[in-house]
Amino acid sequence: MKTSLNQIIILGFVLLFGVLSFTRCAKVVAPSGGLKDTIPPHIIKAEPENYSTGFDAEEIDVEFSEFIQLKELEKQFISSPPFKEDPDVKERGDEIRIFLTDTLKDSTTYTLNFGNAIVDFREGNPMRNFRYVFSTGSFIDS
Repeated sequence: MKTSLNQIIILGFVLLFGVLSFTRCAKVVAPSGGLKDTIPPHIIKAEPENYSTGFDAEEIDVEFSEFIQLKELEKQFISSPPFKEDPDVKERGDEIRIFLTDTLKDSTTYTLNFGNAIVDFREGNPMRNFRYVFSTGSFIDS
């Protein structure tokens, strides 16, 4: 079987086209991920609600808009009036759980001040001066 010069040229173009169609022109790199997150987490809900009266719970759950972490809690956390035994604060994904281990006084307003200890998980943007306030009485005392 004879192959002519035209058939060889056509075969060469087909092979060249095939090789070029499987090569890449663009440089493959990971996506940039967009703009840097600068927004701190915010509260979605708290159970019992912040500024509750008639408070008698032993546990407080606070859910945030994104995953959080606690940073230097032992330096930032202040309660007023002070507890004999500080509450046990645990982070879990996008929420914190506060376990009140001390006995609460009747008709007393408590303030749990977290300072800047609650930060978002990825960038570390602090939620500034978060306070959880509740009263065991019928009103919040100033």
